[in-house]
Amino acid sequence: MTGPLPGPPASCPFCGTSLESLRMWERWLTRKLARERAYLDRRARRGIHTPTDEVLEDDQRQQEALLQAIRQALACAPPAGASSPAGERQQPPLHPSCSYPEEA
Repeated sequence: MTGPLPGPPASCPFCGTSLESLRMWERWLTRKLARERAYLDRRARRGIHTPTDEVLEDDQRQQEALLQAIRQALACAPPAGASSPAGERQQPPLHPSCSYPEEA
């Protein structure tokens, strides 16, 4: 297959995601990373290391990158309480050029 994959632009991985959902995912992922890090640290102190631990370590790096992307999306979002003029349809919380499933 050649050419770009269908879907939202690569610059907007969270198109259509509400700020509330982004904040929920940020909290959940932060707690998940902390739990897994504590687990891996306990195993390391006991001298236990398996291929599964290596996968979990790699997952930690990938999840950290995802958490950074979520935090960047939150930082770029319009401030809370920002409203649009009366009668205008409220814009989505993130990148306005994204196509949403109901518009496809």
